[in-house]
Amino acid sequence: MALIEQTEVTLKDGRRALLRSARGGDGWRVNRFIREGFLTQEYLIRLPEEYLVTPWQERGRLRRRLQASDELMLLAEANGAVVALLSTNTDKRRRARHNCEFGITVSRDWQGGGLGRAMIEILIHWAEGVATLERLELHVVTANAPAIALYHSLGFTVEGLRRGAVKYQDGRVLDDQLMCRRVDGTSAPGTKVETSA
Repeated sequence: MALIEQTEVTLKDGRRALLRSARGGDGWRVNRFIREGFLTQEYLIRLPEEYLVTPWQERGRLRRRLQASDELMLLAEANGAVVALLSTNTDKRRRARHNCEFGITVSRDWQGGGLGRAMIEILIHWAEGVATLERLELHVVTANAPAIALYHSLGFTVEGLRRGAVKYQDGRVLDDQLMCRRVDGTSAPGTKVETSA
């Protein structure tokens, strides 16, 4: 079971957040946080109207995720509100089951203080204990420099680039970068390790 017990983290600015696995009872708050994220987070690809999951469906998804040993939904809360969410999606095809893709969203007023780093560190530690997982993967638009710097600092390397993969309604076109970190901390075979300046 992918259950992360509650742990408290203190951020750079002294604020504290509780990190733990999301449970079925969190369905309404998680659903609201995801919907608000699509409205306020510039670099998320999905539009708010494209997120069709109801709070009841969210509740069921969270319950199922807790039963899967290779899936994780980690939330951060402060003062009773969800302030960040990290979610994995492990490939279920046998030839690709060693790949675990994740996404993370941190509320704007909680960004830059170390919350995202703390959550990804928990993800890495959790993945090290899942026998079938070998790779953690993520997609990030190349304009999101702070996120890319964070991923590099945690051992993720660039494995691919999809030029012009993200197109905004205002006409902006951004590249999408695939980044990976081997669960054992090594670079993928043949991957050039890049460092951020």
